[in-house]
Amino acid sequence: MMNNLLEISQLYKSFSNHGEMILRGINLTIKEGESVAVVGESGCGKTTLGKVIVDIHQPTSGTVSYRGKNIREMNKKEYREYRLKVQMVQQDSFAALNPYKTIYQSLKAPIVAHKIVKSEQEARKTVSALLEDVGLTPTSHFIDKYPHQLSGGQRQRILIARAISVKPEIIVADEPVSMVDVSLRISLLKLLRKMNEKYGISFVYITHDLATARYISDDGKLIVMYLGEIVELADITEATSNPLHPYFRALIAAVPKGINIGHQQMPALPLKGVDIPNIKQLPKGCIFHPRCIYAKETCSQNKPLLRNCNNTEVACFFAEEIDNLQQENEIGHPV
Repeated sequence: MMNNLLEISQLYKSFSNHGEMILRGINLTIKEGESVAVVGESGCGKTTLGKVIVDIHQPTSGTVSYRGKNIREMNKKEYREYRLKVQMVQQDSFAALNPYKTIYQSLKAPIVAHKIVKSEQEARKTVSALLEDVGLTPTSHFIDKYPHQLSGGQRQRILIARAISVKPEIIVADEPVSMVDVSLRISLLKLLRKMNEKYGISFVYITHDLATARYISDDGKLIVMYLGEIVELADITEATSNPLHPYFRALIAAVPKGINIGHQQMPALPLKGVDIPNIKQLPKGCIFHPRCIYAKETCSQNKPLLRNCNNTEVACFFAEEIDNLQQENEIGHPV
């Protein structure tokens, strides 16, 4: 049995004095060695959730607990340990690295600050090992270069090396491949997966690109967010093979099946409309009902909560009914 590393309970987050909540009622558990993919449209709160996990943003209400202890109730030593063990890999590798420092200087800084190494010789040896671990070999070609001398994919590997250098237990990877050439994305995702398998690091992989989510783990879990709420949570393979929430079905349908030269057209999306409601004026009842082709009167009046349906947690009153229609009419397609 894997132990719980991090637990989020009834998390709400607002950046406004007017009370508009970016995150609402988030409950999430991350276990040791677990990979979690968080997907959803831009603006759904994915990145905010990631920054709450690493405590860049503090909750408006609710709790974040690391190894059973509320991080707001930790003493300085406990909090320092939590910040060390929960790291983040940013989206923009160029902005995340100091342009005036060499790769060696950037990777040396955290391991010296946290007393992981004790001498210059040991630091150089450790940084070389980190570069080799993330596939930047021969290491002598990279260790003394500056960020602008590396490609986007190489810089992203440097960020991964910096994150693992302090021996973390959780890494939040926020859109880590979105600014990298398509041809390099899979290799970076395989690198994250290798770090998960080799060191048992838990990963929270944040993305709007559903097609890449399954590369993180065969047995991880997937969280689907919409307008600051979790609407579906399930095993990643099961979820992408059999989506239950109408919003997630639309995301699946939007993933291209491939290029057909004779019929180059996007698949029809099972949505009433593409416009997302304003977060300042959220609809009553189910937040997805204005766009949902399956919505009924109760959806506009009552709010569905996450509940179990075929081993999936889904926030939809009619998930079973829609699932039967899916099997009859083959709506959408698996990733």
